[in-house]
Amino acid sequence: MTAIGETEEYQRLAKEFPFIQPLFDADYREAREKSSKLLGQLKAIQTVIMQHSQGT
Repeated sequence: MTAIGETEEYQRLAKEFPFIQPLFDADYREAREKSSKLLGQLKAIQTVIMQHSQGT
């Protein structure tokens, strides 16, 4: 979940300090990729749990 918070903080910093955004843009993109991967993993786990609880 830290990747999601990290992404949100980079977005906040970019709004507040747009002139330094190029300094952390690569880090922001990496955090966003981690966040997407984490959300995908959670979705897969949720699907497995739901199928298991339904007896499928």
